[in-house]
Amino acid sequence: MSPRQPDEVERLRAELAAVRREYDYFLYFMPAMIEAEVGTARVTYMNRMARILLGFDEADLQAGLNGFSLLDDDGVQMVVEVRERHLAASTGAGKRYEHSPAQELYDVRIRRKDGAWLPCEVQGSYLLDEQGNPHRIRFLLRDTTQRREAEDALARSERRLRTLAENAPVILLQVNRHGEIVLSEGKGLRDLGGAPGQLVGLNIHALTLAFTPLGSIYERVQAGEAIAERLQVADRTLDIRAEPLQSGEGDFDGFVAVATDVTDLDVAGRALVQSQKMESLGILAGGIAHDFNNVLATILTVAGALRRSPALGPDEREYLETIDLAARRGAEVAGRVLAFARGGTANLIPADLREVITEVANLATPALRRTAAVRTSIPPEPVVVECDRGQLTQALLNMVLNARDALPRGGEVRLALTCVGRQAVITVADNGHGMDEATRARIFEPFFTTKPPGQGTGLGLAVAQGIVANLNGAISVTSSPGEGTTFIISLPCYQNGQCPCASQEVE
Repeated sequence: MSPRQPDEVERLRAELAAVRREYDYFLYFMPAMIEAEVGTARVTYMNRMARILLGFDEADLQAGLNGFSLLDDDGVQMVVEVRERHLAASTGAGKRYEHSPAQELYDVRIRRKDGAWLPCEVQGSYLLDEQGNPHRIRFLLRDTTQRREAEDALARSERRLRTLAENAPVILLQVNRHGEIVLSEGKGLRDLGGAPGQLVGLNIHALTLAFTPLGSIYERVQAGEAIAERLQVADRTLDIRAEPLQSGEGDFDGFVAVATDVTDLDVAGRALVQSQKMESLGILAGGIAHDFNNVLATILTVAGALRRSPALGPDEREYLETIDLAARRGAEVAGRVLAFARGGTANLIPADLREVITEVANLATPALRRTAAVRTSIPPEPVVVECDRGQLTQALLNMVLNARDALPRGGEVRLALTCVGRQAVITVADNGHGMDEATRARIFEPFFTTKPPGQGTGLGLAVAQGIVANLNGAISVTSSPGEGTTFIISLPCYQNGQCPCASQEVE
């Protein structure tokens, strides 16, 4: 051995030690890594990051730590797949396995020293001996707790947004620059006979929705127009808003549209206007009727005084009778106007509606005898409501007399009483000529009448509606030309046990 050989050996040892330090330094700071023996599954190495991540130390490894005890079922399956991949790559005639094949990433759970399961992304591969046979398996671990929490939060957010989009009482649409619908959501689609998501993938140039031609919207928003329109579709009113979308370069990239069903708001708005109109009209009518009543009172007083004069002849007395009758009829009209204007002064007491129906039928029969018949249908048990019996009788009589006028050639007026849940339901129906939609929409307006001048005041149904409303009830009407007319009045049953239907359970 030459004198320089020991120096050469020392130099090589120093270089090897330096490489080992760099290797250890690399392993120290690299992502978490575990190595285990192939045959026994004993863990032989954990780098610093793996020990921090899982809570183990060198003493645990020296005591003997089984790798399979760290894996859940998915982890065990991962080991099996890594082995199968190795065998598939290293077998075959004349084939010698040189390197462990690249492995896929697996989402598994690793058991920490404290017993808690840690979600990890794992990649496994074999380490080979000098003969090319696997003798250890190495796993690289990455803690995916934060990623999974973020994914779960994103999934929850997507579910919330999906639920919101599918159940929002609107129609949500997004169309790309090619005219393809990429989003169609919202409960409003069901009201138009569609379903959320049904339009996705369709091209608007070959599609027309029920509420508006999408093709025309596309052309307008492509030109940069922001659309805001209210459309009437059958019996629904829709507000539609559409805005163009732009790409990062500022080019047209499609549009988004939201259509809102505002039918109920529209109806409520019209009802408010009608209510204000009725209130103003009532104040005006009340003032006129009050002054008119004063004039009629004077006429009736003077006529009564003159009739007591012994100097009057037969003709003069007949004239006074005519004046008295006309004045009293005028007072009745003024009374109706005042009842409409004030809503009536109700004296509410429990009343059996069977008796009210019978009384109305008896009062109406003389007026209908020549042209129509009155039929009643009432239950055997009492149906009690709290009402002003006189006012309710007047309201029903007004409807019966209106039904009579719809039967110029004769027919039948039906009065029926039933109980539905906790509601008493009165039906007044005729088989007359019926009404068109325009007339039906106005029948409860004060002073609206289809009768010739001098034959109707137009207050009967308006007063009836006011009386029913004062009793916390509701009145509705259905009618078609040639199909007759049906009025339905619903009143709450008296809640003290007198009304059998008041104690019925509503399913």
